[in-house]
Amino acid sequence: LRQCAGTVVYVAPQVLLYILLCGYPPFRGETDAAIMTAIRRGNYSFPARDWSIVSENAKALIRSLLKMKVKDRISIEDALEHSWTQDPPRDGAQLSKTL
Repeated sequence: LRQCAGTVVYVAPQVLLYILLCGYPPFRGETDAAIMTAIRRGNYSFPARDWSIVSENAKALIRSLLKMKVKDRISIEDALEHSWTQDPPRDGAQLSKTL
């Protein structure tokens, strides 16, 4: 990423799953510049307060979608075939909070 195209609030398709599971984007900062720096560096995390109820399998899918180099990211076809998207929880798991 060499230049800004669009705005910082634009949501790339790769980050939608992250947002859907926790309610906020993976790249955060106090200013647009700080957010862009986090994006360029690939700085994101899974804070326990919001992610403790999310499976490791879901987090693995997100990690594979948020690879900084396009060639390292999985394709949409592979994402749809990922075990997390293919095998929903069978134990009645559900979100315990309203987003």
